[in-house]
Amino acid sequence: MTQRLDTEVGAGLRDDAPDLSSRADLELLEKAMIELAGTHPREMEVVTLHSVAGISMEVVAGLVSVSLATAHRDLVAARALLARRLRSLRDVR
Repeated sequence: MTQRLDTEVGAGLRDDAPDLSSRADLELLEKAMIELAGTHPREMEVVTLHSVAGISMEVVAGLVSVSLATAHRDLVAARALLARRLRSLRDVR
């Protein structure tokens, strides 16, 4: 079931995921993550642990002391926040 949830959670987001093919894009991602960590710390912790460190969602949920369902919601929210912030930062450059 968890594998299915991971697939469902990311299904719509991966198609809309920003292209991070350049160093400048990676720097923008880092900036967006730092900014959003100040306003959405748990969501950023979840996306960092799962998407960057590769930790399973079950373990992530335990590490941040939330249910698995809440961890999945945080992951979706963090990805959406990052995508919006990256678009905003790119528009400024």
